[in-house]
Amino acid sequence: DANGKVTGSEERVAQIVAELNTLIPELNLSYDETTKTLSMTTDEIDRNIEAMLRQAEVTAIQEQLADVLKERVAIETELTKIQGEYDAAVQQFTDDLAAAKQYQEDYNNGLIASAGATVGCNEAYRGLGEAMSEADHKTREIFDTYSELNTRLEELGEEQDILTDRIGSTSAAMEED
Repeated sequence: DANGKVTGSEERVAQIVAELNTLIPELNLSYDETTKTLSMTTDEIDRNIEAMLRQAEVTAIQEQLADVLKERVAIETELTKIQGEYDAAVQQFTDDLAAAKQYQEDYNNGLIASAGATVGCNEAYRGLGEAMSEADHKTREIFDTYSELNTRLEELGEEQDILTDRIGSTSAAMEED
C-alpha cells in the first residue's frame, strides 16, 4: 500500500520481491518480515521504475546520436577524399588543357606547314577531344558523389538536432520528478 505495508502470505511476498529484484536489480527492494513492510512504498517503486525507463530512453537516444555522429565523421572523411579527387581532377584537367593547347598549336602548325600533313593534325585534334572528354566525365562523377554526400550530411545534421532535442526534453522531464 501507500505506506509500504504488505498483505498476503510471506512466502508469496518474498517471491514477488525476489522476482522484482531479478527483473530490476537497481530497485534493490527488500521485505521486512517483522514489520511486514517493503523498503519502498508503491509510489516510490513507481517513481523509481519511471526514472529507470526515462534513463533507458535517454541512453537509447544517446546511442542513436553516437551512431549519427559516427556516420557524419565517415561522410566528412569521404568528402575530404572526394575533395582530393576533385582537386586531382582539376589538376588533370588543367594539364589536359595545356596539352590541348599544344595539340591545337601542333594542329595549326601542321596546317601551315603542309596541307598534306592533315593526318598528323587530325590525330592531334582527336587527342585533344579525348583528353577533354575524359576530364569532363571524371569531373561530373566527382560532382555527383560530392552532392550526394553533402545531402546526407545535411540529413544527419537534422537527425542530430532531433535527437539532441529529445535528450533535452527527456532530461527535463527527469529533473521535474
